[in-house]
Parts: sequence; structure tokens; C-alpha cells
Amino acid sequence: MSKLRKEKGIVLRSFKYGETSLILDILTENFGLKSFIIQSVRKAKSRTSPSSVQLMAAVDIDFYLKEDTELFQLKEIRSNRLWISIYSDMRKIAMSMYMAEVTRKVVNKYENHSEIYDLLSVSLEMLENSHHAWSLHLWYTVHLKVYSGFSLIQKKIGSDQFYDIRSGDILNVPPNHGFYFDEKMMQLLRELEQLPIEQIDEVIMGRNLKNNMLDNLLEYFKIHIHNFNNIQSLDVLKTVFE
Repeated sequence: MSKLRKEKGIVLRSFKYGETSLILDILTENFGLKSFIIQSVRKAKSRTSPSSVQLMAAVDIDFYLKEDTELFQLKEIRSNRLWISIYSDMRKIAMSMYMAEVTRKVVNKYENHSEIYDLLSVSLEMLENSHHAWSLHLWYTVHLKVYSGFSLIQKKIGSDQFYDIRSGDILNVPPNHGFYFDEKMMQLLRELEQLPIEQIDEVIMGRNLKNNMLDNLLEYFKIHIHNFNNIQSLDVLKTVFE
């Protein structure tokens, strides 16, 4: 028997289903990432606001929790926080697209759903309100890695050594495949892991270094997370910051 539940969530993906319905992937506060169908939402007289089904919409949902199903029926969805700059600034749009995609690929592999929900919530608030948080997506990826159970903060390497991301070995020469952290990158990882989000505006990092760090972190996810494939929004993210 299905039970009506009330829950907070963040929309990570939305796509059309049939003529008038939508399927939404929503990161919920207590149940992790779930897929929902909402019917008749694309009709002209629908009571559902378009803002509540946008990517990264912060929402309250009423849904029917039913066992042995992967697609849940949404009774109602309502925005509980309206984003303005996230939907109007091209850089923030690209950052939010990236954050939604990487979260969707990571979150259900682990049980600490509420921590990742909280991490994404505070990150979106910072993205909305800050004018200089252009390293937030890197900070978010580092902390998503930590919440997912992977931390490199204990790894110590020398000035002429390299941490091979694929093998986990510490080498005296860079690996041929190009995915490694040198001493400078490892120090930046430690600093970002320990940095409060309120200080993200203070992070100043060159574009090439930021891109290399991001590429290496995503390669790290590919190794440790089954079926973690390429991030489609990554090219868009890099392009808007060129």
C-alpha cells in the first residue's frame, strides 16, 4: 500500500514523458535520488508552476511512497526557494548544470543522502548570492568526494613526487596517462577540503589549474564509482570561463 509523503528536494534532471507529463530526478533530503512522474504538468491550465520543475529548483514535494517501484507518483510539487542569478548568469547556469550532473552520478552510491542534500543546498545558496564564487564547482566536487567516502587529505607527497590517480601509487615521475596530483595540487585539495564555503570567494585560481584539478577529480570518481562516465556538461562549463 502506498503512503503519501512530504519531502524537500532539489531537481537534478527533468525530461518530457508523453504529451503532457514530466519525469523528474529529484535529490530528496531523506530518501536520496528518486525518479518521479508528474502528470498533466505541461497542459495550459496546469496548477504546477514551471519554476518548480526547472533544473536545480528547490522544492517541497508530496508523493506516494510505494515499495518495489523505481518511478514514484508526484501528487504536488512547489518551489520553496526561487533562484534568480542562477537562472540568469551564464556562468552560474553552467556551474549549476555541472553540479546537478555530477551529483546525480554520485549520490545513490552511498547512504549519506541527507549530508549530500545539505551540501548541495548550501552550495546553491552560495552560488545564488555570491558575485565571485567562480571556484565553487571545484570546491563542491572536492567536498562531494569527501562526503562520498574518499579523502586524499592524508596522502603526503614530496616536492618531486606525483600521486597517480589510477593506480594510487606515489611516483617519482608523472604517469604517462596524465592523471595525477603533484605536490601543489595535493596542497590545494587539502585547503579546499578544510575551507568553509563562506570563504570560497577568497579562492583565486588560474583557469588551467582549475580545469586540471577538475579533470583529475572526475577521473578519480570514474575509478572508484561504477558506471561513472563522462560529464556531458563539463565542456560547457569550461567554455563559459574561457
